[in-house]
Amino acid sequence: YDTKWNNDKESLNTNFKIGSLTVDGTNDNLTQNNLPNSILNSSSDQKFHNYMFRQKLDGTYQVKLDTSSNLKITFDGTLKRSNTRDNYTSAEMRNDTAVNNSTRDITNNVDQKIFNAGALYTHKFKKTGRTLSFNITEAYNQSEAKGYLNSNINYFNAQGVRDSSQLIDEYKTNNLKGNALTTNLTYTEPITKAWAIVLNYGIGISNASADRKSFNPSGSGNYNQLIDSLSSDYKLNQFSNQGGAVFNFKKGKHLLNFGTKVSDVDFKEINENTGKPLNRNFINWMPQARYQYRFSQQSSFSLNYRGNTTQPTLDQIQPVRINNDPLNIVLGNPDLKPSFTNSINLNYNSFKIISNQYMFLYGNYSFTSNPIVSDISTDPISGKSTSQYLNLPGKQTSNFYFGGNFDKKIEKLDMNAGIGINANGNTYYSLVNDQVSKTQSYSFNPRINFNKYKEKKIEIYISGGPTYTISRSSLQPSINNNGVGFAGYSGFTIYLPGKFQIGTNDSYEYTPSTQSFNNDFSKLLINASIVKTFLKNDNLKFTIWGNDLLNQNVGFSRTANANMIIQNSYTTIRRYVMFTIDYDFTKMAVGAKK
Repeated sequence: YDTKWNNDKESLNTNFKIGSLTVDGTNDNLTQNNLPNSILNSSSDQKFHNYMFRQKLDGTYQVKLDTSSNLKITFDGTLKRSNTRDNYTSAEMRNDTAVNNSTRDITNNVDQKIFNAGALYTHKFKKTGRTLSFNITEAYNQSEAKGYLNSNINYFNAQGVRDSSQLIDEYKTNNLKGNALTTNLTYTEPITKAWAIVLNYGIGISNASADRKSFNPSGSGNYNQLIDSLSSDYKLNQFSNQGGAVFNFKKGKHLLNFGTKVSDVDFKEINENTGKPLNRNFINWMPQARYQYRFSQQSSFSLNYRGNTTQPTLDQIQPVRINNDPLNIVLGNPDLKPSFTNSINLNYNSFKIISNQYMFLYGNYSFTSNPIVSDISTDPISGKSTSQYLNLPGKQTSNFYFGGNFDKKIEKLDMNAGIGINANGNTYYSLVNDQVSKTQSYSFNPRINFNKYKEKKIEIYISGGPTYTISRSSLQPSINNNGVGFAGYSGFTIYLPGKFQIGTNDSYEYTPSTQSFNNDFSKLLINASIVKTFLKNDNLKFTIWGNDLLNQNVGFSRTANANMIIQNSYTTIRRYVMFTIDYDFTKMAVGAKK
């Protein structure tokens, strides 16, 4: 619902949504676990059933208080109920010898409440460029979950003979709450025609709690025996003062801004079971700088820098054993400290209208100091791992991406042709059985492009090229996981007599086998459509759409993280045919008589 009144000085927009979603699928993982002196290979097959019912109400109220002041109030509230069931089967091997196998069922019923509200006041003074704004936001989130964990694990000795089993039958409850209030006052003052300064100050109050309990069944079958080692009641309160100053310079083709924000953060962590508090204080720096040079209206270059402090989350801090996967236990660490990330970004674009030539370049590099990583202890005989978060001073995790494209019209072919490249990479660290593990992953994808466009006649594009991937682990440097694959995309739309259109968009992906994964992967996706438009301005449109006509769509990825190299295959939406009707009833009042 949308309305305006009071000579359009006030407006209200509000929306209500209600819906449900059911998803059934599978998720299969092949994992290489790199240890200092050995390798564990595991396979895990998951079947899941997820159901979610949600209601959401949101609204925006705006009022022009006077010719120079405005007030905007927003809110949204969500009620969500979800039911999930996950069934896992897994097996782990060391060479050709069994290490363990397991079955696991997890059920959860979750009720969630979300509320957000905010108010923004802005005021422009008589002096050009002088402004004042005040913003306040409130965010509340509560999640109550109840469910069961049933697991059966068989362990094998060094000769591959089963020597023990572990049965788990537990009832679990989680009550998570979070509440955050933030305020920010911003004042802009022009110093000269070219220079201005932006000052801001804000206060933040954040409270979070996590009450987790696990129960074993008693002889009567009731789940009433509390498991102390898997239960906790933890609170984390934060209070922050944040101030900053940013200088803006704009003259001719140059645009520059630089400055920093500084926040003083007080942490208070409370273990409600013991009553033991832990108080800490941090100074967070958030420097920033940006330079832009505009060569012309169609060409510009920009370079950006941003620094950011990341505080540990409550789940990383909370010292409780989480055994949803009994073979991979996760512990919290109340002594975690913040990490700091530096990020540099650049962009360049140029477009020449007469020659129809376009070029763009982009790139980003970020690195994190004092990173929060996993300290993993794995028993090479049983395959059981316990991990805990910790800071790793002296090491920096990093990631990058860059790419570009050059495209120009070839007059003799009456079409555009171009070349491009995409690349990305990352470096992660972890501790594995007290040794530092360094995992690196890179991907490069050069390509060539062809496209042709004639309005209301034909549209064609073709793009493709090889993909070269590199993946390596410092714990197992002799294993080569490099490979050359291929990715390609194409499509066309042809306008036919009688207001008909036919078209396709297609993609092909090939990923080669490696030393870690001895199977390659490929899929060809072909989507096609037939369109018929009606009426004078083509307001009415009928479409028949065929998705994945060859029925080959399968989710697939390979990733390297911590000391793991993982191949993931999962179900996704495959072949279907859809018929749609679209009617654009927009009424244009241009030239209408009163």
